[in-house]
Amino acid sequence: MLKPQNDSDQTAWKFYKSFYGNKLKTNDKNHHLTYKGISIDVNGDVCFNVKLQPQKRYTLLGSIVKNEDCFSRLKELLDSLLYSPINISILPKTGGLNTVKGQFSCDRFDSFIWLINAYYNGLRAPIVNRGTKNSYISNQSKLADFLDKIGSTEEFCHLFYGINDNKLIEDLIASGIKDISTPNEFYNYLQLAIKFWYARIDVLEQKKESSNNDISFYKVQLSSLSKLLEAAITESEK
Repeated sequence: MLKPQNDSDQTAWKFYKSFYGNKLKTNDKNHHLTYKGISIDVNGDVCFNVKLQPQKRYTLLGSIVKNEDCFSRLKELLDSLLYSPINISILPKTGGLNTVKGQFSCDRFDSFIWLINAYYNGLRAPIVNRGTKNSYISNQSKLADFLDKIGSTEEFCHLFYGINDNKLIEDLIASGIKDISTPNEFYNYLQLAIKFWYARIDVLEQKKESSNNDISFYKVQLSSLSKLLEAAITESEK
């Protein structure tokens, strides 16, 4: 099984070109997504950034569960899914939407979808007003034009993630405003990630983007992760 080593290596871009089809034009350095007549530069992105320990340090979310008995196995499972096709996508580079996601609420995917939904409900400033007149505002205006052409949170999720499940999108938005400061809150966040990853598996199966062996591997990992989380939550409630 050939798996990307990050969200922007050659294997990742090979997947993106297949997943997004004619909407995506790409070469070694430049990547453009065209939608409804508007083109925008894009970069690769990890959807749920669930890395717990980069090198010798813990991430913010990793620090919450670093002392839990399940940490080693949890890290192993999450590492196996981090850069898999069910957890990577592209996002606009023009206007820095990929940067917004990385900096907003510790790169939480649910909070990012909440922010996208807030944009479509009139809260534009966090995305549009982040630069200076000479260097950034014009790019953010291009991003705003692109997002406005998309028109809704649901269409945004369909375009970038292939997701059509409105209930899942509602759950992401509702989760995005909640704190994560305890192990159980993090486990609940991961259970939502599992729902998203299963939805992505459905998309890959429909598009025939992954082999049966790869799909089986993802499902086994998600099943193991789900059981681990259920056991951890049960143990914490004793």
